[in-house]
Amino acid sequence: MLSTALPSNWSVHEAQDFWPVSISGIFLAKALQRLGHLSHPDWVGEEPQWANHERRPKLPEASSAFRDDEPVHSVHERFAGTIRSILSPAAFRAEHLHQQIRAKIQVREGTDELLQEQLRVAELRAELGEDREDPVTHEHWAHVWWESATINSEIEGAERRLPAVATNLLLLTQSGHLKTFARPIAGGASVAIPPEAWEITSGLPRLASCAINLAAAPRDADQPPTHWIFVDQVDLDREMHEIDEESARNRLKQEAPLTRLTEATLNECATWLLMQFEDASTAAMPKDELFAQAKKVFPNVLSRRGFNRAWAAVAGDYPDRTKSGPRLKANSKR
Repeated sequence: MLSTALPSNWSVHEAQDFWPVSISGIFLAKALQRLGHLSHPDWVGEEPQWANHERRPKLPEASSAFRDDEPVHSVHERFAGTIRSILSPAAFRAEHLHQQIRAKIQVREGTDELLQEQLRVAELRAELGEDREDPVTHEHWAHVWWESATINSEIEGAERRLPAVATNLLLLTQSGHLKTFARPIAGGASVAIPPEAWEITSGLPRLASCAINLAAAPRDADQPPTHWIFVDQVDLDREMHEIDEESARNRLKQEAPLTRLTEATLNECATWLLMQFEDASTAAMPKDELFAQAKKVFPNVLSRRGFNRAWAAVAGDYPDRTKSGPRLKANSKR
């Protein structure tokens, strides 16, 4: 059985503008995205970036940490330090002030000097660590809890989807249906990677680094890489076409096939999402859980990509729903 434990460093996938190129084929990171989108129905494209993040500690909700807006001492004694370590009180206040300043600029009210000064003070206190003993407010706690739940949900999604796509890649490369090539990291001529070099326990480390130590130990992912990996474009196009045809045949066999997502349904999904964002019982629900609920509301029509389109259409008015993502470098594994 293939290992599903994710490697710790996927940073090469975050540097798309600097991906190496070669006439021998397309870079493995790009091939992964193409295979993922076609072979896994829930693939969103950010899985490698989320795999590069550390899982957040599990925290109690704000409703358990406060009673009548007063801190519950036993809960704060145990978890307030964790909240501060994730986002200090002054840093949280700075984020809140940033949002207020942006809101004023958007409605053309100009620069508010008082808010700007408050922002400078909050940022300086956070930088100097002067807020270590500041109390954690209900709003601060709820913000960190929601952000942590979202990050953990996205990481769990990556942990489910990446191994499945890695298995598909191994099967294609081991069989010789998908030819791969290695080009020295410093530059030079590409050479073919033999199928037997893909006879490895897990494809995840190789997918994470998109590289291989071809000369010394091609099957040992712990060896320092010497070559970038590229995938034959013609082979990939052929396999993608076959996967697409097989997916279409499978959909035809289903009793309730997935129908085309119309703009009307997309708008209905966006309206439904707005209701969830405003409802206190679902406002902090992680994105994956909302997607699962949305599929029940819009059965046989809503794909993950369609849901992401609806999400993008409305989440901009809810900063907490758009701010946490793979770009949160402070939470990345390094």
